[in-house]
Amino acid sequence: MWKLDQEEQMLYVIFTDDNGGILRADYWGGPYIALTFGHHHPDSTEVINVWDYEKGEPTVEFNVDAVRKRVLDWIEEHATEDPRWYEKYLENT
Repeated sequence: MWKLDQEEQMLYVIFTDDNGGILRADYWGGPYIALTFGHHHPDSTEVINVWDYEKGEPTVEFNVDAVRKRVLDWIEEHATEDPRWYEKYLENT
């Protein structure tokens, strides 16, 4: 699921898993993709830094496909380090 809010220039992507886990990724086109885990958190609990400090611009295009890919890459990186990282994260939120 995704949405692009033209007035606020913000988009979000929602990821779900087979166990009912939810991850929401909000992006305003700046240095961070804000992540919110679970159903009960109104505020982001994690961010992905997507800023290229040398160029002074984001490394992610402002579109749903680019944000989705970057979040999935981030999830894969964490899963490589610890396959249960997402479950553990949800347990602690």
